[in-house]
Amino acid sequence: NGLNVQQAEAKIRNEFSSIYSDLDSSAPGTFLAISVGNVRTIKVNVMGEVSTPGTYTLSSFASAFHALYVSGGPSRIGSLRNIRIFRAGRNVATVDLYEYLMKGNNTQDINLHGGDIVMVEPYSTLAQITGEIRRPMWYEMREDETLEDLIRFAGGFSGNAYRDNVTLHRKGAK
Repeated sequence: NGLNVQQAEAKIRNEFSSIYSDLDSSAPGTFLAISVGNVRTIKVNVMGEVSTPGTYTLSSFASAFHALYVSGGPSRIGSLRNIRIFRAGRNVATVDLYEYLMKGNNTQDINLHGGDIVMVEPYSTLAQITGEIRRPMWYEMREDETLEDLIRFAGGFSGNAYRDNVTLHRKGAK
C-alpha cells in the first residue's frame, strides 16, 4: 500500500528471493512479474486559469501533468511556471512546466492523491523576443530570470544573428 509498481515489485522480489534462491541469479530458472488488475480512481480538483476547471476522476497513478492534460491545460492567461499542488490544505509542490517543455525533464511531475487540488495561477511577467532567434515568441519570466535566460528559452540565436547588436525595450515599472 502506498508503493508504486516498481517499488512493489522490488519488495515482492526481495521477499521471494529468500524462498526461490535463483530468482535473482544471473541465469534464473524462476521468474517474477507483477501487474495491476483493477486500478482504483481518485478525484482531484483542477482550478484557476485552466481551459476547463473542475473535479476530475483519474487513475490512482495520475500525476499533475495528467490532471493538466484532462483539464485542457493552462488558459491563455494561465501560468506555465507557477502551478501549485495542494494536499490537505498545504502546498506540497510547485510545478514549472518549462523544464518539461524545453528539456523533456519531468522530474517536477508529482503523483496525485485523492482530494488534491491543482491550482494554475495567472502568469505574472511576459517577455517577447523577436529577430534572429530560433523560437521568437512570448515567454513567461520569473523575477530572478535575466535576458540570458530569455535567449536560452528561445533556443538561442540563429546562424544569421549579429550578437553585438541586441536591443532591449522595456515597458512597465522595472
